[in-house]
Amino acid sequence: MIKLIKSFSLIILIAILALSIVGCGKVTENEALNIIEVLIKDAYELNEIYYGSGIKHKDSGNPNDLYMPAYENEKYALKNKLVERTYEVFSESYAESLIGLAFGGAQSEINQGSIQPRYMTLDDKYDGWIYVNIDYEPLVEKVAEYDFNSIKIVKISRRFIEATIKTTENDEVKVTVVRESMGWRLDSATC
Repeated sequence: MIKLIKSFSLIILIAILALSIVGCGKVTENEALNIIEVLIKDAYELNEIYYGSGIKHKDSGNPNDLYMPAYENEKYALKNKLVERTYEVFSESYAESLIGLAFGGAQSEINQGSIQPRYMTLDDKYDGWIYVNIDYEPLVEKVAEYDFNSIKIVKISRRFIEATIKTTENDEVKVTVVRESMGWRLDSATC
């Protein structure tokens, strides 16, 4: 009886393993096109926040204040909402770099060329209200918009998809998405 239970359990485990391997197969080209399009569309508002015009903020009236609070009606006025959405769209490593630079800035060894954080929270809590650095210069003047009919798949594998897409200004951008435990995520800039 015990041998029968062990054999049955082994058969079930092999079936589960086979199904999981089949489930992690390559996506079709049409599926890849859809994944790329959805993620680039989802990334647009985040590109505005991290690279472009940023989160809209109130003016405190004090000319000495460097950081101003985000408007209450801003979609991402709380840090946890912005962080959560960033991880939904971008790969873990890319999201960490975006969040790290936005909330931590960058320091050089000799303190030249250092970048102050674009955003901060006063209480440094994960769900804290975002304050915006009013002196921060956006990295791009205008966030790129894309012609989704121009997507060309370069390579598809089980773990990543590489593609090119043209902007509405006719510039070609290479895009990489990776499969992570929570699904497909952008692993390259699309700003």
